[in-house]
Amino acid sequence: GRPAALSGGRQCRDSTQRAGELFEAALRLSPDHLMALNGLAQAMVMGWGSQWYTGSSEGHLEALDRVVDKVLAIKPDDALATYLRGYVLKRLRKDLNQALAAFERAIAIDPNLAVAHNYVGQTKVFLGRANEAAEHTLKAIQLSPRDPELARWCYQLALTYIHQQRDDEAVERSEERRVGK
Repeated sequence: GRPAALSGGRQCRDSTQRAGELFEAALRLSPDHLMALNGLAQAMVMGWGSQWYTGSSEGHLEALDRVVDKVLAIKPDDALATYLRGYVLKRLRKDLNQALAAFERAIAIDPNLAVAHNYVGQTKVFLGRANEAAEHTLKAIQLSPRDPELARWCYQLALTYIHQQRDDEAVERSEERRVGK
């Protein structure tokens, strides 16, 4: 799961920035520490998704790409870094096919990596393969039912159902999250 500092509100912004600073400090002491590298990368993703970065969006994603490169150079089968590679491929390189391959590889490494399942579903919708997407988003929800991103995943699932012309299920799914079920 995600560090507690990376989930929710103004405090989340401050906590995320502080977490990034602490991961960077740890990396000055031990530049190849995988947990610190992955923690920094997660803080960077949270910062990018929430637009909590200085400089350009592209520059922030390029910095994230360098962190991911370093993790994968140390441990090529790191599931989290492989997922993050997919994130960079999707967001920075705009290469959905390669991003999908990275997300699927992350799942092959760690079948319980909920966020990778979610991104497989999302990417398949973007690629026009909505009929293959719902099972992946549902798997993410099953694996991490209290995930800070759960509301987004449910929204994504509703959009997937709309693409599949399953409108009643889309409404049901969005109502379920709205009332907090």
